[in-house]
This record gives sequence, structure tokens and C-alpha cells, in this order.
Amino acid sequence: MSEKGFTLIEILIVLVIAALLAVSVMLRSGSQTTENAKTVSDRLRSIFIYAEQQAILQPATLGFDYVPKKYQFLRYDETGTWQPLTSDSILRPYFLPDSIQLIVSTRNNADEKHPAIIFYPSGEITAFKINVILKSNKKILYQITGESDGDITAVKIL
Repeated sequence: MSEKGFTLIEILIVLVIAALLAVSVMLRSGSQTTENAKTVSDRLRSIFIYAEQQAILQPATLGFDYVPKKYQFLRYDETGTWQPLTSDSILRPYFLPDSIQLIVSTRNNADEKHPAIIFYPSGEITAFKINVILKSNKKILYQITGESDGDITAVKIL
């Protein structure tokens, strides 16, 4: 008599393989999200240092503005308005990965007319703190701080 179907051992082996695949996918996506946060943090710190140097060298007053999902740099022009820097390949507008959010805190009264962080030709900047956060669990992974004397640092928070 021939039996049809699978044995309990065969079913358990398939379940174990499926579980291992699911765990590996979850771990990979989690590490990818953490890597995105590190990339954003490293990029922001480097760009802030570059913007600070450009403000001194040009000389020009530059600003950093953030809206959800995007940040950009601005230049204060002769007419007294802030203009987006779109032609500079480094200071161009940048869209964040969907999994990342920034929380920008300054002592500056930023509004629609003024950027949150200002880089002055004297080398001074608006003191700031930026938290790089995972949207999924609101966990702070990195913090970038800028002191008014121009010192900019980034640290991992865990």
C-alpha cells in the first residue's frame, strides 16, 4: 500500500528552512536601515564642514534648511533673500531614505524666511543638534552637533 503525503520530519525541515530565511531577511533589512542612518550621519557631518569652509572661502552666508524627507543648502544673496544652491554638486538638495528622519534643534528662530542653521563668513555657525532617527521605532541612532565656534561632531547613540 502506498502512502501519500509528507512525513512530520519533512514538514519540520521545511518550516525550519522557512524560518531561517525569514530571520535572515529581517536581519538584513535591519542592518540596511542602520547603515542608511550611518551614511546620512557621515554625509551630514562632512557636508556641514564643507559648507563652513565654503562660507569662509567665498565669502558668503550659507544656510541649512530641512523639511521632512529633504534637506538643502541656501545662499544669502545681495537682494536679501535665501536662494537654494542647486548647481553645487555637494550642497545640492538631498532626499533622505524613507526609513530615516532628522530632528533639528537650534537656538535660532528658523522660519520660512530663515534657514535653521547659518554658516557665516567669519567661521561661526548657528549652534545645533541633529538627531538621526529610525522612523519605524523613533530610535535615535546618531547625533550631530555644531558649536557656535564651528566645531562639528557626530556620535553614535545606542
